[in-house]
Amino acid sequence: MSGDTNSMRKLVKEDQLDLTLQLTLQSNNALHIVAQHGHRTFAEALLALSPSLLFRSNFDGDLPLHVAARGGHMVLVDVFIDSLKNIANPDDEITDLESTDPSMPQAVWLKINLKGNTALHEAMRFRRTKVAMALLGFDPRLADGLNHAGESPLYLACELRMMVVVESIFSCGSTFRIEGLNGRTPLHASSISGHFARNDETYCLDVSELGESRDSQFQTQKPQKFRIHPLNRRGVDLKSFCETMSLVAVLLATISFAAAFTLPGGYNSDDPNKGHATLIKRLALKAFLLSDTITFCSSLTLAILMLCGTLGDLVFLRSTAIWCELLLTISLYGSLVAFGTGVYVVISDQCMWLAIVVLIMVCSVPIIFDEITRISSKMTPFAIRLQKGLLGQSMKRSIDIVQNTVMVQYADSEPSST
Repeated sequence: MSGDTNSMRKLVKEDQLDLTLQLTLQSNNALHIVAQHGHRTFAEALLALSPSLLFRSNFDGDLPLHVAARGGHMVLVDVFIDSLKNIANPDDEITDLESTDPSMPQAVWLKINLKGNTALHEAMRFRRTKVAMALLGFDPRLADGLNHAGESPLYLACELRMMVVVESIFSCGSTFRIEGLNGRTPLHASSISGHFARNDETYCLDVSELGESRDSQFQTQKPQKFRIHPLNRRGVDLKSFCETMSLVAVLLATISFAAAFTLPGGYNSDDPNKGHATLIKRLALKAFLLSDTITFCSSLTLAILMLCGTLGDLVFLRSTAIWCELLLTISLYGSLVAFGTGVYVVISDQCMWLAIVVLIMVCSVPIIFDEITRISSKMTPFAIRLQKGLLGQSMKRSIDIVQNTVMVQYADSEPSST
């Protein structure tokens, strides 16, 4: 598809071609093909020659608008919107336009394909946020449609975490449907996809509780409230958050990078092992290298994600920031394990009791943190999230790794001491 408008005009003029009859095996007309490839100039030329192409559907029931929305070609969507605004009356040859008001060509915007999807459904199914916003701005009635699977635009927006579209649907000033797949609501979709409402006082029901029997107050016998993620609250300055996270990530990456090339115990200076790590056969040094590598990779990934997040849109930034909490936790506890094992491998031969004391102090960091969080905060929602979330799991893993290292090293040192 070269997009040569001059050749197309010449063919139409010389051969008197009817563009509405030039179809592919899938019944795609020329405008369908242009919509697939995103040629704006060619699309404008086709619409100038035959505006009725905009109203023709293929075997799947897709209009050129469906194809452009699915492909995320915002430029073509704008062209099609402008064309619909400029058409005063549909051509006499258009007989298959499904509209309750034939005098309004804009009603083609509401036409569905064989799956029951409008152009808005297609845009949202493929996460085309800008296209979805443009369609809602052109005709808010699109928010009131259900496809054959029973999915409303609001349900899809919640399922796919398109928060900007959710807000647009609520503020469009028109009626909208809330139904979803298999009788689910947008709240079900939000719970299943792990997305929570952005309101400081809003809680979401855990999806596993939805089938439980309830009393007259709609309460179950199980805990059913989940605190929203702090980054999903309104008014949170995500840019400042990303800058802080980036600074911490770069600092951790720099420290772990330097530690990897200044190994505990140093390097051999004698031939034939010149340049080799002195204590490479020690298990503690291997644990140091692994934890230091994990810290470096996690922090570097965190820094890259934060950079991409600041360059992306708000939805991508928010999703990236939430995922980076896990990476930061891994980096922090990886550096803690690296410090403990690095000190241990250096001093264990000369002073085993001191090496064990150092490891005990390292292991006490997550325990002290957990106790201080529990006691001082009086079990606030933030403290509960820390104790039940990823931080608690990381603490246990770090303690297990350090304890296993101590036991193995202590067992190895006993024969030499006797």
